[in-house]
Amino acid sequence: MVVDARFTLLKPLRSQMALVLMPSYTISDFPQRMWQGVASQFGNRTELIAENEKLKTEALLLQGRLQKLAALTEQNVRLRELLNSSALVNEKVEVAELIGVDPNPFTHRILINKGERDGVVLGQPVLDARGLMGQVVELMPYTSRVLLLTDTTHSIPVQVNRNGLRAIASGTGNPERLELRHVADTADIKEGDLLVSSGLGQRFPAGYPVATVRE
Repeated sequence: MVVDARFTLLKPLRSQMALVLMPSYTISDFPQRMWQGVASQFGNRTELIAENEKLKTEALLLQGRLQKLAALTEQNVRLRELLNSSALVNEKVEVAELIGVDPNPFTHRILINKGERDGVVLGQPVLDARGLMGQVVELMPYTSRVLLLTDTTHSIPVQVNRNGLRAIASGTGNPERLELRHVADTADIKEGDLLVSSGLGQRFPAGYPVATVRE
């Protein structure tokens, strides 16, 4: 344990062990996948039709918002050109699935089913549907370990979306809470403010949701 914690001598061995254990994750996840497949086959037809209509309505609304977003994006590109900034590029996204959670209660890490052979790199940011989750801290051939933002050892530069005020959000060990430390009493932060990544440090992309101020 001492050698593994303080040195990197056992890293190749751990990587190979993860490769050997990969089938066990697949096998353990098989019953749930099979149950989901059976349940989907016996879904209520009326509910499926209603859900389909709801999704169509939401798709129409999103298309309208997308048209506005496209106009705003074009405007942003023109402004960046005027400011002599670098051009915007589309970020490459790799879709992964969560296949394990670190059982250690004092660390917040998860295991995903994408690794070095899938093009994942150390430090790569990880997002879910609600915003930033964390970053890759350990690579294996077909899996990776992700350190979550809520871990006590993790911090991320953020800014208040309402006014651009910058701060550092740090993990507290609580999976539902981050903390802004060293914030002045006069800082313009209100309950309900959305915190987004500021892009400082160039580790995380700018503009992605991180948290909402609750207290």
